[in-house]
Amino acid sequence: MIRENDGSEPCWSAFVNKAGALDLSLNQEIGFWGDNANDFNKMLAENKDREIDLKINSPGGNVHDGISIMNSLIAHPKDVTITITGNASSISAVISQSGSKPPKMYKNTTMMVHPPSLNRGGTAEEMRKNAETLDLLEENIITSLMRHFSGTREELKALVKKTTYMNAETAAKHGLATIIDDTIKIKNFYNFQDYGYPEMPKDVSDVYRNVENYSEKTIIDKLIDLLKPTEKESVLMTDKEYENKLAEHDSVNKSLKAEKSALETENATLKAQNIKLESEKVSFETAKTTEGFKSFLNDLVKEGRVKPVDFDNQLAKLEALNKVDPKIVETEKSLMKSFVPVVDLSGKHFANKDTVVKDKSVTAFENAVAKKQSENKNMSYRECVEAVGLEQPELASIEEE
Repeated sequence: MIRENDGSEPCWSAFVNKAGALDLSLNQEIGFWGDNANDFNKMLAENKDREIDLKINSPGGNVHDGISIMNSLIAHPKDVTITITGNASSISAVISQSGSKPPKMYKNTTMMVHPPSLNRGGTAEEMRKNAETLDLLEENIITSLMRHFSGTREELKALVKKTTYMNAETAAKHGLATIIDDTIKIKNFYNFQDYGYPEMPKDVSDVYRNVENYSEKTIIDKLIDLLKPTEKESVLMTDKEYENKLAEHDSVNKSLKAEKSALETENATLKAQNIKLESEKVSFETAKTTEGFKSFLNDLVKEGRVKPVDFDNQLAKLEALNKVDPKIVETEKSLMKSFVPVVDLSGKHFANKDTVVKDKSVTAFENAVAKKQSENKNMSYRECVEAVGLEQPELASIEEE
């Protein structure tokens, strides 16, 4: 129907739920009985990042405002879910189709579609123009309802022309709704004749009018029935039975406490074992790493790239770097491999300090140089060689056997 918009109370209410979605209720007449679409659309724009959960129980209202609200809901960037909780008639039925899926309808709710009407007088010329406007609005309504309608446009037009009331089952058959199995108590029932609509069919009104009107006596009687003990309920226990029951609970409680204590002890033991295993693992990994470093350094000593006297210092450095970052160790090892070989005066490479060398002349001279280096940490290798050559010339002149 089309009536004047007086812009009074809003036709909707809204709040943000715990999940962050916007819960909307459209429970009044739309537009001319409430406010126009401007505030509603502004509210949607301010909540463009929220999902919408819209509940509808409205007899309809202004066609222009309703279509504007529908288009704003369709354009909303987040998901829009619509549920008919009572009645969606006239333009509110159109709004109910705004979601990406048909609205949900409880089994005891109603949807009604009809042609637009105009409660306004005027001249014959004005009435003819109004008739043309109503035909245009009717086509707009049909176009909007076709969003989820499962039939043809002509089939929908026939339903609109004759003013069709539908329960959830009928609406679902036309693709205009999905059925919710549960039913709810509808708190407000609109008298559609007050709005100029045809009388609702009895099969629809029977499922819609489901609010029970209890008298005070009826309520008291129902409370008495609820408070009556059922056959399964036992009479009050005797003192002895109560004591036995209490003793039984105490016994169970003690048993559970003992089980808890045993589990806590077992847990503590497992934790201690785990700590020990972790420590052994670390020790094993450390020993394994140290052996690897020694093997690496022994190879470098044999190649003459590391002096025996520096073996322990280089090993300590590698172990210290490994604790900081193993990647640094790999870089250091690469650098050590590039060291220039260190040789003695006779051209022989220094052997590993742990390796027995068969060449006696070389062994005697190397041992003397190594001893000199151990005793004089500040002397270079070359200085040690020269010192041994001066102090023990006989070692430098011994020929190989």
